[in-house]
Amino acid sequence: MDELKFEPYAVKLCLTRPKNSQKAGFSTAVACLTETVAGRCLSEKGALIGHIKGFATGSDGSYLHVSVTDGARPADIEGHITGRPKSIILTLNVHVFGVSAARLKELLIESLSNPEVEKNALISIVEPIMSHRIFKEKNHAE
Repeated sequence: MDELKFEPYAVKLCLTRPKNSQKAGFSTAVACLTETVAGRCLSEKGALIGHIKGFATGSDGSYLHVSVTDGARPADIEGHITGRPKSIILTLNVHVFGVSAARLKELLIESLSNPEVEKNALISIVEPIMSHRIFKEKNHAE
């Protein structure tokens, strides 16, 4: 069997409360997003989920942690964002074997248009944190 390709992808996402919404469903949006990403990754030939995880903090110290290790199971959510912030920043790490970092980014972008995600939060990419190229250069430099 060929060795599985591993190209991690990490990104910062801004989740914003939808207009006319009294309460943003940040936990629901994050769970739905990561489950959608996992499902799309597993539809790729030869893909194996290592870990899809995310972390966000509220201005009051509250936090939200999400973890997905299997596309057939729901996301594990720990904590929640308290208060009524208009937006939060989520750092998302996608570690999937057998799928390129470029393809992981495409699958994430496709997942943002899931209606279940959109009704709970509007999500935009703030910045990519690490792609395979940066990861490879960093590890070979040491």
